[in-house]
Amino acid sequence: KVKMENKQIRTILLYEYKLGRKAAETARNINQAFGQGTVTERTAQHWFQKFRNGDDSLEDAEGRGRPSLIDKDELKAIIESDPRKTSREVAEVLNVDHSTVIRHLSGIGKCKKLDKWVPHELNESQRFHLCPILVNRKGPILLHDNARPHVSRITVQKLNELGYETLPHPPYSPDLSPTDYHLFKHLKIFLREKNFKTQAAAENAVEEFIASRTPEFYDTGINKLVLRWQKCIESNGSYFD
Repeated sequence: KVKMENKQIRTILLYEYKLGRKAAETARNINQAFGQGTVTERTAQHWFQKFRNGDDSLEDAEGRGRPSLIDKDELKAIIESDPRKTSREVAEVLNVDHSTVIRHLSGIGKCKKLDKWVPHELNESQRFHLCPILVNRKGPILLHDNARPHVSRITVQKLNELGYETLPHPPYSPDLSPTDYHLFKHLKIFLREKNFKTQAAAENAVEEFIASRTPEFYDTGINKLVLRWQKCIESNGSYFD
């Protein structure tokens, strides 16, 4: 995705308006050219209306500032399409103040956990899976993050053939994922202050980290999961880290 300044986007909007194009079509074209989320249809419509009123200025109205209202459905869609997007990036997409985004994110129950926007608390259907019998069971069990390839029909059939049992994993739960709360935490420390000029160099560094860890390191991360599930149950599904 190409990083676009607001004035660059508005210049393109004015150009498209002068050519007689529609706001929705313009928003689609910009997102196709520069990456999804570069501009919303709502923002394009706002500026097209401004141009129709005879105002070709590309600056916000003096003294007016950015709008303080946000379409909650649009905000939720942006966050869920890219949970790692920063609140300032969201503010640019929606053409609103950063503080407005923070306030509305809290209003729709989102908080930042391990660089991701996630719900403040698990809902009732998610808490249903946090059953003590799963914490206390014995034998191997498979944990994955419910990504589409992991839950596809072919994958599920293969897991059944192999006799693997899958541990239900609530969405938006990095504090219940060993990869998030253990592996990535130490990987971030390992990569701190390192600079990579190529993707290959970055990949080699990650491989070096993985190879340098002992079996006990991975055991520790997995074994912590039992206590973390128990904490989650005791906190009634709320985040505890």
